[in-house]
Amino acid sequence: MIGALRFDAAQRPRNSLVVVDGPGPAPLVYDKWHLVPFGEYQPGWFPLPIALVSGDGFARGDGPATLRLPGLPGFGPLICYEAIFPGQIVAADRPDWLVNVTNDAWFGNSTGPAPAFGRGAASRN
Repeated sequence: MIGALRFDAAQRPRNSLVVVDGPGPAPLVYDKWHLVPFGEYQPGWFPLPIALVSGDGFARGDGPATLRLPGLPGFGPLICYEAIFPGQIVAADRPDWLVNVTNDAWFGNSTGPAPAFGRGAASRN
């Protein structure tokens, strides 16, 4: 399982989890549906006439899902901050386990979470 930026048929970017199982098409893809305002899309209520997100931002996925792979119990995919909305992360088909893919490296050496490797927390002291 990897996190990936992919484009849909309309060429809109999607923040996705892709299951890779050798060469060929991915057997499972999940598109993030609970997008982060100002990071992944610009809210329609934003009062200023400036674009903070390029284009139309990311396209939303279809909503929570339970994915199934042969030999594994069903799992609920989450991308980044979807995990902070526990009441919205499970579909009607309740998963046996959850997987969260995220990339905190974009925070760099800022007030965001430090990576667990390289220039991590030790460099902040």
